[in-house]
Amino acid sequence: GGGFAGPRPSARALSWEPATGAWREARSMGRARARPRLAALDGRVYALGGDCELAVERYDPRGDRWSPVAPLPRGAFAITPLAAACSGRLYLTGGSLSARLLAYEPRRDEWDECPGSPGPSGRAVALLARPPWLYRLELQRDHCSLAVHRYNTAGRVWVRAACISPGPSLHLQPARCALLGRAVYLLGRAGLLRLLLPRDGGGGGYRGRTGQGGEGQQQQQGDEEEEDGEDFSYRLLPPCLQARGPVFPVVLALPESPRDGPG
Repeated sequence: GGGFAGPRPSARALSWEPATGAWREARSMGRARARPRLAALDGRVYALGGDCELAVERYDPRGDRWSPVAPLPRGAFAITPLAAACSGRLYLTGGSLSARLLAYEPRRDEWDECPGSPGPSGRAVALLARPPWLYRLELQRDHCSLAVHRYNTAGRVWVRAACISPGPSLHLQPARCALLGRAVYLLGRAGLLRLLLPRDGGGGGYRGRTGQGGEGQQQQQGDEEEEDGEDFSYRLLPPCLQARGPVFPVVLALPESPRDGPG
C-alpha cells in the first residue's frame, strides 16, 4: 500500500503489515507526485501519473524498491485517471480525456491505445474489473443518471450496457465506488446507490432503467432479492448524512465465526 501527504507533490510511501498491525516507511518513489493513482498487478504496486504527471513507477514489496516503467503517452490524463487491473493488464481511463482507454502490458513494458468508449461521455466515476470485462460508470451532466459501458478486454470492443435514471434523488457528486461480489456501491455525500452487474461479467444488450424519483423508492426489495436480481437493477440506500468532506468506501472481508463445539 502507499500513502501520500495532502495534495502537494510527495514521494513518500507507507506500507501496513497485517501480521503486526503496524505502519512502516517504505522506500520513497523516484518522483514526487500529487494525487497519483495506485493499482496492484501480479504482486506489485504501480504509481500512475498524478496531476500533470506522465511518469509511472512499479513497487516490488519483496525488495522494497521502486523501478521506473514505460510512462503514459504524451497528452494523456493531465488530471488523475481511474485505474483497474484486468486479465493481466492495467487499464486507465477518465481524467481530462474522458473517453480514452489505455492498457499497460507488463511483459512488453508498453502502453497500448484501446478503442474509446462509445457515444457522448459523462464524467467517469468508476472503472471496475470483472474479467474479461471492464465496466466504466459515467455520471451524466444532469447528475441524476448513470451510464454503464462495458469493454471486452479479449475482443477489444465496447458495448453500452445500461443507463439508469433514479431521478433527483441520485446525489452522487462527488462519487466514490466499491465493488462487493457483483454489487457496485456508489457513495456520495448525500446518496448511496447499489447496482448489480451481470453474474458472468458480460450480460445481454443495452438496458434502460428509470427510477421513481422519491427517496427510498427502489426497484429491488431485500437482500435476497438483490442477490438474485436482474442484471443492472439498482437500489437506493440510506445516505451517510454524518459524513463531512470526501468519503472513501472500502470493502472489508471478515473471517467466518468458528462453529461451536459439541455440547
